[in-house]
Amino acid sequence: MMGGSMGYSNSKKLIAQLSTVDLPCQLLAVCGNNQKQYKQLLSLKPKMPGNCELYPYGFVDNVEVMMSAADCIVTKPGGLTVSEALAKNLPMILVDPIPGHEERNVEFLTNNGISSLVTKTFPIDEAIYQLFQNPVRLDTVRETMRAISHPNATEVLAEFVMNLQHT
Repeated sequence: MMGGSMGYSNSKKLIAQLSTVDLPCQLLAVCGNNQKQYKQLLSLKPKMPGNCELYPYGFVDNVEVMMSAADCIVTKPGGLTVSEALAKNLPMILVDPIPGHEERNVEFLTNNGISSLVTKTFPIDEAIYQLFQNPVRLDTVRETMRAISHPNATEVLAEFVMNLQHT
C-alpha cells in the first residue's frame, strides 16, 4: 500500500477493511514522510487478525523490491507508481485519485481492465476478492499489463533522439 511521499491519509481505514478479508495477507504499508500515519499503523500492527500481517514503513528507497514481492498494490494512481507497477506487471487497486492526471490514469487503467478503483459502492475487500478468487481474471490482468506496458521506453526514446541527430 502506497500513497506518495506524504503518505495516504486513509490508510488506517483501508487496512481495517483489508483485515476483514478472509484470505491470508501481508500488508506492506509505506507511509512516506507522514510520521503521524506511520505511528498510527505501528499501533495497529498488534491488533491485526491472525491471517493478516501488517508491516508499516516510513519513507523507503526500495519500492522496486517491495513491488517485486507483492501480488498487488493498493495505491493512489500517481504517474510514477503506475509506471513502476506496469513495468512489474503488478495488478493495481486504486484509491482516491486527485483531479487531473490521476483521474486520467484511473480512466486508462480501468478501461484497459488492469486495475480496480475503490469507491463507496465498490469497497476494497470486493476488489481483493474479485482479483484473487478468480485466477482467470488475475492472469488476464497480468497478460494485458504485459501487452500495454513499455518497460523499454527509455531505450526506444534514446534511439529516437539519436536518429534525430542523423537526419
